[in-house]
Amino acid sequence: MATSYSKLIHTTLASCQQGSKKSIQLTSWKPGSAVRESAKMLMDCRLSFIDKLFIRQHYLVLRQGLVTARQGQLIKAEQHFTAAQKFLQSNQFSPEGDLICKSFQQTAQAYLDYRRGDFNQARTRTLEALAIDTALEEDYNFHLLGHSHRLELAGNLIRIDSRWMQCQRALELAGQLLSYLEGVLEELPLSGSWSSEQVVLLPVESALGIFLAVTSEVALMLAGKNRQVARELFEIMAYPMELPADQNRCLHPRVHTWFLLKQAFVKGDTTTFLEQASHFLAEGRGDIPLLWYGTVVDLVTLCDQLALPNSELVRQDIARNAATWEKLPKPFFPLLGVLEKSNSYNKLKSCSHP
Repeated sequence: MATSYSKLIHTTLASCQQGSKKSIQLTSWKPGSAVRESAKMLMDCRLSFIDKLFIRQHYLVLRQGLVTARQGQLIKAEQHFTAAQKFLQSNQFSPEGDLICKSFQQTAQAYLDYRRGDFNQARTRTLEALAIDTALEEDYNFHLLGHSHRLELAGNLIRIDSRWMQCQRALELAGQLLSYLEGVLEELPLSGSWSSEQVVLLPVESALGIFLAVTSEVALMLAGKNRQVARELFEIMAYPMELPADQNRCLHPRVHTWFLLKQAFVKGDTTTFLEQASHFLAEGRGDIPLLWYGTVVDLVTLCDQLALPNSELVRQDIARNAATWEKLPKPFFPLLGVLEKSNSYNKLKSCSHP
């Protein structure tokens, strides 16, 4: 058996080397892009000139705050958000214009809370934004805007809980959100109405962008976990890993492949994992680099557990190559034996702010 595993690991390592030479091809989707586009279209036909002018001015101040928050200038960011709040309070908006601004205000300030590590407040603000979006949909028929933003906010909740180490809650919602986006679930356990009819109306790139952002967060949460812990967390997701019966609802076949090989890993099915990982890694990172890197982490973990004669050589080879990999998340550095890199490496895209 040891000889068989050694051969499979050697093949998988070769696939890893092959795949790492292929370039990353991230999607063109940007967090919040669909929301902004939907808001613009609705405001153009539904709101007055004064409303649109005030909303635009409010948004520009919020945007300055977000930019400075991303740069780590948190005190300056708070000043921008305070200015935006004062602007909102001192100007007369229509009821729907007021709700739009309040939703964006809560979402932006949740990002600042997130950057400060105040995850409880970030979650509270995000839930408030969800409630505001629900009012926009139910009271003012801003359906596409409200639904798009609520989906991104659901992704934000997953990210907040992930950083808050509330992995069980984060993974449960992640499984539900992924299933909802592919039409497997009709509802989400969050504020407002949900339905597959609403999902169909979403731009494909938006649904795919949220889908990939959530799966990337799942990969981060599960990477490096003790196998028993990872198995328990994995089962919490209750995500149907097999491809949907309706292939048109499958947002990304390789994501389903990753879930299947991850399932094999956490269940201790070593042969299946290595065989599937070999094919997966050979295909390259594509638009799911975190899933690819997470698979390499599992390969290293497996080598350590098997303690085969060539295990240390495999680990050294991966560590040497991983030092050159683009967009390798910092949490993966110690798991792969990589020394800290410079800050010049770009951050991966995630859901809307945060």
